[in-house]
Amino acid sequence: MRKIILSLIFTLALSGCSKPNVNWNWAKGNEMLADKSLTDQQINSKIENNKTSINEVNALFGDNKQNTRSVVKKTFPNGTYSISSYKGHLNDWAGTYAHRVLFVAYDKNGMIINHDIATNNFREKNKFEKRPEELRLTAFNELNKNDSKSKALGLLGEPRTISFSDAGNILLVYSNTEITRDATSFIPIFNMIKGTESGGAERVYVELKDNKIENIYLVSVKITQGLGLANSSDYKEDVISIKKKYDF
Repeated sequence: MRKIILSLIFTLALSGCSKPNVNWNWAKGNEMLADKSLTDQQINSKIENNKTSINEVNALFGDNKQNTRSVVKKTFPNGTYSISSYKGHLNDWAGTYAHRVLFVAYDKNGMIINHDIATNNFREKNKFEKRPEELRLTAFNELNKNDSKSKALGLLGEPRTISFSDAGNILLVYSNTEITRDATSFIPIFNMIKGTESGGAERVYVELKDNKIENIYLVSVKITQGLGLANSSDYKEDVISIKKKYDF
């Protein structure tokens, strides 16, 4: 009996010291986007505008894995094209706060018309988020047509998200958002089932064509989103006003 007990202890000790067989894919998201040995340019080169289909992109990066309620689904402002996004985490299992996200816009035939990548550490504010009211006006006044993309990034920082104009151009999106719970959401049972929160966002859209600034937009948006069990996926944006720097 003593030998059996000792054998069990020895076996358990060995298994405790061995590396556990755990799947950490949840911490990576899309593996290609999480691969730090690949540059943005290398990943972007896997998609060819007007030749690669959304089905081919899904095969490479997963079937629209970042299709959450707050992700923009259509191009700005009239929704000519649909948008999908794919996320890779640049951390290990200890955290998923740094992301590299691929954004693609595609037409009604499922053909990719444009794409780009944004990389963010969500533990740190970008330049715009540190001084949103000031930099919103500064960007509109100081960024000009044909300025480089790097000038916009130098002034505002890396965008949290990317969208696309109805012309198919890339939009770097910077947003100062304030959301609060609606009055009815303080009713306990109602809030649990169908509570809502609402507010607004003051945004800067920097439109890029061939990595050069094409236009600047100041946009005010009203936001309503669900909180309860029955409406947690609800998300609605209504554009209140748009101010363009250049009217073509």
